[in-house]
Parts: sequence; structure tokens; C-alpha cells
Amino acid sequence: MRCCRKSFSHARWIAVPLLALACGGSPKPAEPAEGTLTSPAWSEAESPVPPTPQETPRDPQCTGAELNANGLARSGLCDIEGHSAPLPKEVTASLLRTSVTAIAGQVVDVHIVLRNTGTEPAELFLDHSCGFENLTTKVLRDAGKNRLDRVGRKDCPLDADCVGQVAHFTLSPQGQATITLPLAASVSVIGDACEELPGRALSPGIYSVEWQTPYAKESFVSSFKVTKLERLARSKCKSYASIVAKKAEPDIKLRRGVERELRATCESQQPSQAFADCRMNAKTEIELANCQEVQLPR
Repeated sequence: MRCCRKSFSHARWIAVPLLALACGGSPKPAEPAEGTLTSPAWSEAESPVPPTPQETPRDPQCTGAELNANGLARSGLCDIEGHSAPLPKEVTASLLRTSVTAIAGQVVDVHIVLRNTGTEPAELFLDHSCGFENLTTKVLRDAGKNRLDRVGRKDCPLDADCVGQVAHFTLSPQGQATITLPLAASVSVIGDACEELPGRALSPGIYSVEWQTPYAKESFVSSFKVTKLERLARSKCKSYASIVAKKAEPDIKLRRGVERELRATCESQQPSQAFADCRMNAKTEIELANCQEVQLPR
């Protein structure tokens, strides 16, 4: 399924016709044509009307003080047949961290936190059509304020099969719902068919990222530090292999073979310094097994 990113100013919202009154002399209000897309409105007078209590989800996972918005949206447990709506006044939106670091070419997570500052539960009706990341526009700039990415510069519509997905969450007082968005330390481009294509890795340096979402009027800005992947020097592979082999193989007779294999792999693949340090400093077999190499796109 193809889903393309959409800028905030062109975010797609689907209008759902209201049920007609069963009785009464009032004329039936005009209903928008099925599939009509409208832009989000922020004034109370123009805000979409939240679903009635009969439409609210009853799954207990949709209510709480620590909600994983992405996971619940993927599960569909909290989806409703209704409208999205602006955040209640008592709910704030902010970045969990305003500074992010990644290795050139790596993809890291950025978290937007929706926090209920009130003393009563808050009802959230969030559009997550085709995924939260497809309703969010990010603008990547270098130290000279030059824009580097190309995402959002084309009018690419969202896939019709996933437009209009709305999740209803009940956020406890002082609770928070977290939306996770990917941030790649590389230049992103959009192809002619609206597909996202891999771009070159960013050079080490300090960048800024502006995030525009349909969940807040203001945009968020984060500092983005991109570093070079430091690899273990090949001259240190012998020592690395000896240390790790002792941790990995208690049998002295078998250890020499493990050491030879580790050294050969180290010299040919040159692991990252962080991965090598993790393995050499591991205290137990579990810690050793939990060491993960940095994954970069091929």
C-alpha cells in the first residue's frame, strides 16, 4: 500500500455525515458528499463534533495514563466511525526531547507527547490516516538555514484506502499519549509516483528539524546532531577477538576457534566502536548477546 507524506497545510481530513434526527420539524442539514476531504479547523465554532458516547470505544487499552498512540493506532482497537477533533484545551503537545543525535544514514525516533494537564479525563480524537508520520511534515535545514529534504514539496494524496482513520483515546489526568515519528539522518526525496526514495546520508554536523503536525497549532523545532560512524581499528581486532572469545566460550579447547572466527570477521567487516565496546565490556552472556550493531541502510 502506498502512502505518501502530506504537508500540514494540505492535511486530509474526512468528513462523516451526521445521523439525521429521527423526529422533529427541523429540516435535515445538508450532508457533504461521501469521501469529501476537508481541512482541519481550529476554532471551536468550526471544530468537528466529537462522536457521541455510544460511538466511543470500550476497549480498556484505549484509556490510561501512558498510551502508545502508534501501537494502538496500528491495532485498530481504538478506531471509531467519527470525526477527528482538535486537542482539548487542557491537553498540551510538545517534543519529548528537543535535541536528537544520530549516526549519518541512521534512522532514529522522535517522540511527540500529548499531556493532559487537567484534573479530569480528556478525550482525544486523533486522525492517523495512513500512519501518524504521513500526516506530519518535517523540514530539514542545515546550519545556513538551507532546506535539504524534498518531502512534502509535491502534492501527493494519501492512499484512499486508509483516509479517515480516527482513534479515540481517553487520557487520564496528568497522563500522556506518545506519538513516535521516524527521523532519518539522510536526505529524503519523493519520486514521480509519490514514493519515498532513499537519499544520501547527511554529512556530520548540526541541523534543525521543524515538525508540523495536525495535533498542534504551532510547529516544533528540534536540534539534530549527525555524527560519523566510528569503527574499530583493524589493528585492535586481535585484542577484541581474544576478549570476546573468553566471554562467549568457556571451553578452552573450543575458544581458540571462536577467537579466530571473531578476528577474521572483525578484520573483514570492521564493527562499529560502540558495538565492539559493548561486547568487550559485557559482564554476562546475556549482556553480550544483547549488544546490537548499528544498522544503517544499504
